[in-house]
Order: sequence, then structure tokens, then C-alpha cells
Amino acid sequence: MIAKFFPWYSEITRPQKNALFSAWLGYVFDGFDFMLIFYIMYLIKADLGLTDMEGAFLATAAFIGRPFGGALFGLLAVWQTNLAVSRSAGRQIWP
Repeated sequence: MIAKFFPWYSEITRPQKNALFSAWLGYVFDGFDFMLIFYIMYLIKADLGLTDMEGAFLATAAFIGRPFGGALFGLLAVWQTNLAVSRSAGRQIWP
């Protein structure tokens, strides 16, 4: 059934299907995690004593700050990985 709409799906192997499902599942959980703040905003506002405008600002700041945080910490992760790889390569060359 799914191969009718997505012909490439019948051509991929079982490990590739598992990887695709895992990536999709991560995407779903990431979206739920992000939307959770909007589901419980009324509790956050009541607990912190925020007005509707302050709650909206908090949600907007989270929505706008998310890509910037992802880019910043993504670059940090790449930098740390490159640093770790270069250190381990250096140890192999100069013990």
C-alpha cells in the first residue's frame, strides 16, 4: 500500500527502513516536546503569575529561540567532535 504512493519505499533495505522509522519517531517526539509548552501554558502562567501577554512573549521567545539554539549547539557539537577526533589522531601519531 505505501509503495503505491512512495515507489522508493520498496527499494530500500530493512536497516534503511529502521533508520527511517527512527528518524521519524525522533521528529515526532521533538515536535511533541516543543508543543508541550503550549499545552501547559495556562499552568505556567498561573504558577509564575504571568499575564496573557507575558505568557505569549514566553512562548514566542521559545519558538524564535529554538532554531538559534539548535544552530549554536549543533556547531558546538561539531566543534567538540572535530576536537576529539584531532586529539585522538594526534595521540596515534605521537604517543
